[in-house]
Amino acid sequence: MRLYQRVRRIAVEFAGSETKLAQQLGIQQRTLNGYLNESREENLFPSLSRILELYPQINRDWLYFGEGEMLLSQARSREQAAAPGGSAGSAERENAMLRELIAAHERENATLRELISAHGRENETLRELARSKDDFIELQKQLLAQVSAGTVRDESDEGINFEAMTPVATSVRGSTVAVPLSRRATDQQE
Repeated sequence: MRLYQRVRRIAVEFAGSETKLAQQLGIQQRTLNGYLNESREENLFPSLSRILELYPQINRDWLYFGEGEMLLSQARSREQAAAPGGSAGSAERENAMLRELIAAHERENATLRELISAHGRENETLRELARSKDDFIELQKQLLAQVSAGTVRDESDEGINFEAMTPVATSVRGSTVAVPLSRRATDQQE
């Protein structure tokens, strides 16, 4: 039986429902429900000691490791029938499990740091694009003002018929904008 299944059993048999257990643990019921599956059950570890405080009749080994009986009274009966042994093995298993949990959290923290760093780079790229867009708009306004004033000339320094011109392409290179223009096919044949 998996950890999340043991906690779900405690919720039903001792608390009366998952909602009541969540209230007793001081967490949102949605949060507890999210942890009650195989992929997120490690999030239940911080709540296990609280469960044992709420229900001292539950066998710690059963709750943490799924070993032995659910109730201490049942576990004691079995221990008396078995050869005497120490609880050092149980503590070692718990320590190993806690070390594993810490390692999992450290991996998750490293992943989150990487995501934060990636978002920072993404945000800087977006800021650069916004600046380039603003530069492009400003250059468009300047070009439009020159076109309206009739001050733009072609390479031969002759006047240009702007109604006969068609924008061919627009490209942004750094902070400069190139707007090549070409004459319409009908004007080029003349």
